[in-house]
Amino acid sequence: MGRRTIASIILDSIRERREIMECDDVYLVVYDFSVSSSKHIPPTFYRNLLRIQRALNDGIQVQKSVIECSKLETALAIADLARHYGANVRIYRASQVIS
Repeated sequence: MGRRTIASIILDSIRERREIMECDDVYLVVYDFSVSSSKHIPPTFYRNLLRIQRALNDGIQVQKSVIECSKLETALAIADLARHYGANVRIYRASQVIS
């Protein structure tokens, strides 16, 4: 078996948490990388982000660093991934989407 991706490690970790409850809320994951002119966001971040979105069939990119999720599991996985790559992350829960 080949090397596991960070996305699969994070997904396994999230699935082990018992705090995750299903509800009808929407979650916004907002992340920000402090990138100087000499650093950049690793392409592997975006590949692993896509792996998480596909594995959970959830997560819509609202802006470059804002993702809307319908599952708490997805929001937590994306937040863990972004933190792994050095981003500052916040998760917001919205009770309804207006438009």
